[in-house]
Amino acid sequence: MIKFISMVLPWEVTQLGLIVNNFLTAANYLNEEDFKQIKFQISYSNIDGQIDWEKSKINKQSTEQMFINSCELLSKFFTVSYEIDNTLLGCVGHRRREFEKYDYDYCCTFDTDIHFDYRLLKKMIDASKLISLQDNNPHIITPSIPCYWDDSWNVVSMFPSKEYDYWKKSVSLFGITLCIDNVNIVRIPQHKWGGGFFTCYSKLFLEKYKLPDELGNTYGYDDTYLMFKAQYETVVMKNVISQYLLQGLLVFDKRDFGPYINIRNLFEIKSMGNQISPIKNINDLQKLILKSYEKLLHQSN
Repeated sequence: MIKFISMVLPWEVTQLGLIVNNFLTAANYLNEEDFKQIKFQISYSNIDGQIDWEKSKINKQSTEQMFINSCELLSKFFTVSYEIDNTLLGCVGHRRREFEKYDYDYCCTFDTDIHFDYRLLKKMIDASKLISLQDNNPHIITPSIPCYWDDSWNVVSMFPSKEYDYWKKSVSLFGITLCIDNVNIVRIPQHKWGGGFFTCYSKLFLEKYKLPDELGNTYGYDDTYLMFKAQYETVVMKNVISQYLLQGLLVFDKRDFGPYINIRNLFEIKSMGNQISPIKNINDLQKLILKSYEKLLHQSN
């Protein structure tokens, strides 16, 4: 069972509608048994003081109803749990909560502005079944991306980072399902992923490597923390944590098209200040990881 999770902000409800439509298109690649292997958990949150509704061009009830409508549509074909929970401060807290339910074999995180190959659900199910039979260690499964802004992403990319400017502006982005015919499962030599790109964590990985409270509950380095943790465990602690790339199964974020697919310009946003992680930079993150191992060393002594 793969649980797909996402958190939606008020101005992202139109994006949610688009990605739900893509999930329904992707459903055409599934058989009856496949549908039993997928469930969604989607949360909507509008924290107090974030939006001045009186000055906004859309009201709170409309965005909530748009969220509900999209989730209800998805529920007609899939198992879907959805909620309006205005106490959720951000995706870090949401992911931690959903990770620690352990009601899945794999947990897959996605953002609503992601475009994806329509074979994604089917390929994720098939890959997870095959890999779980061969690898009893904690592991991660990720789709490919076309390319991203620096060379560190090349290990999970189909094209070099120098082509990023082309991809982020090209109409090819919207024909991504037609790009690559073959999808291969490849174990890659290093760990690299982004939390919103349909990164799929095995249950054992998330049981062993939890998101610490120090990351806060808002937005920040949850995906980078888990990635650095996997790297440290592999290189320093000599534990086996594999990342499997579905080479040729492409996903890509549409952030450069944001003004056209979200409705943020309709909102009077008062403050995003509560959504700042207590971990401010990569150095803080590395110190946090090293601190966790110091605690383990102290306990063992």
